Amino acid sequence: MRTKTALFLSLLVNLIFAAIFIVVGFIYRDKLFQGFVTAKGDPKIVMFGNSITAQGKWVELLGRTDVLTRTLPGQYISFSSGY
Repeated sequence: MRTKTALFLSLLVNLIFAAIFIVVGFIYRDKLFQGFVTAKGDPKIVMFGNSITAQGKWVELLGRTDVLTRTLPGQYISFSSGY
């Protein structure tokens, strides 16, 4: 009987933490996307990507000053149609 009660409480606590994680994740993600919309200046080139794109010095590499970098660090981007 104690084992069933402990398992139920464990499941309940895990569900509560999962719900909090999902809500906070959506709030944080929303703030990131708002940053995409409010771009400063008039960029002609926008670099979207993950943390690898964020680390690039695109203004220097492209030799232009109208480059804007907007990234989602930690995101996995797949360029293939499969996996």
